Amino acid sequence: RIVQNNITVPLMQNQYDALVIFAYNIGANNFAKSTVIKYINNPNFHSSIYPSLESAWRAWNKSGGRAMGGLSRRRNAELHLFVYGV
Repeated sequence: RIVQNNITVPLMQNQYDALVIFAYNIGANNFAKSTVIKYINNPNFHSSIYPSLESAWRAWNKSGGRAMGGLSRRRNAELHLFVYGV
């Protein structure tokens, strides 16, 4: 439901699926406030912190302030599903 309530543009099934996985893993509140949503909903969005959707998505790879290999792999897999459908 959090994806349906926050994404305002049409999505392909693979994009929806990737966002559901992403939202589940980072939590609904974090998802609702994420820069990822801003990039998806507005193709003209620009962020000085995250210059692209990819960088905003991959930023969710930390636990306790440290980048974690497992979280990085998870974000890469989610992003790959979003972009390429696999």
